[in-house]
Amino acid sequence: MAVIDLWYLKARGPDKKRTRSKTYGRGRRYRVDYEDAAGNGRSRTFDHINEAKDFDASCRTGAAPEVKTDRATEETTFPAYAETWRSAHSFHWELETQKRIPSNIRYHLAPAFPGHAKRIRQTDVVRWLSDRLTDAAAPTPPSSMKLYYELFNTIMKAALRDGVIDANPCDGIRLATIFKAVSSRPRWVPDEGQIVDLYDAIPPWYRVAHTLGAKHALRIGEALAIEDSPRCLDFANGKLHVVQQLGYSNARFGGFFLKEPKAGSSGTIDFDSDGMIEVQDHINTYGSTPVEVVDAIDPSNIHRRVAKLIIVDRQGRPFHDTRWSEYWIPWRKAAGWPADGGTFHALRHFCATILLGLGVDPQHVQAMLRHASLQTTLAIYSHWLPSNDRPKDAISQVLKRARERKAFSAASPVRG
Repeated sequence: MAVIDLWYLKARGPDKKRTRSKTYGRGRRYRVDYEDAAGNGRSRTFDHINEAKDFDASCRTGAAPEVKTDRATEETTFPAYAETWRSAHSFHWELETQKRIPSNIRYHLAPAFPGHAKRIRQTDVVRWLSDRLTDAAAPTPPSSMKLYYELFNTIMKAALRDGVIDANPCDGIRLATIFKAVSSRPRWVPDEGQIVDLYDAIPPWYRVAHTLGAKHALRIGEALAIEDSPRCLDFANGKLHVVQQLGYSNARFGGFFLKEPKAGSSGTIDFDSDGMIEVQDHINTYGSTPVEVVDAIDPSNIHRRVAKLIIVDRQGRPFHDTRWSEYWIPWRKAAGWPADGGTFHALRHFCATILLGLGVDPQHVQAMLRHASLQTTLAIYSHWLPSNDRPKDAISQVLKRARERKAFSAASPVRG
């Protein structure tokens, strides 16, 4: 903030005298730039310099109405505003409603959002919904959750109109998306030690699938469809293109075919540094196998072509789900993984939860998982809190520490 003389230029002329501006003699002479209470840049003009200086000083001290934060609004808690809202509306409610709404606020909304109404974010609302729907002790039925959410949304809409909050955190939330996503919550998530145990149980020529799942969150069909070509692997730029998955249908295509990833979740993600090296080493050691498949990614251009797949069995044959499971089960058992939840998809859950647990912004995790919406990511993994940045090699660092612990444990003498 400062007082600006609009009639003269800031820089003086060669003779050190003040130089008139193009607006000299027109309009108000002095301008003060400031930020309002919401942090937006504003300006105000004055005829007299003393008025401008007084306004500038009051802005600097926070005394000017234009910059003063309404502390009462800033510190209004959700329970306090909800009570104000209830008092203003209950006079026209039916008797049953007069009993039900205060009860729902007291037992379902206020405990979930006890703090300042302004600080409630969409992430908080999605987490509340998903946690209540999947509570292990007493999950809330979707029909009841819909009623609680609609009441919460109604109160927050009123808070927005009253200026208590700047934005409604419910805007953009789709309950149908939340209800669908919570059904995909992992039944079991391995820790880093269990991830290392599985890696050791897998024969070396199949470990690249582990790398694609645990470090890059690929689904099994997507991993089995990775080709040794720039279509999928861009080592020069450190990018992994997830553009297809491998399927099998003898009736429709006479065997293996390529199709779009689940729910259209094609995308490009950054390679984990160690993960990229592992994929390169796999190709250098075991090569890739040309396999004739039907490319059905574009329904308007279904055709046969050769794909150089990097994951095939020892006879050079691609995998379909059933055959992959026959291989996977012995590895899972050797690693001590459970039958319930110990699938290849658990590698994807591991990747997501580790990143969120390390404080990675959920939007980065959403991009890596290639979910259509952030709500889906939050609803599935709401137990892991977000932050701001994504460490590039987070997964590798976690697994390195797990391997170091395992090596140390194996080297330590057993005392009797």
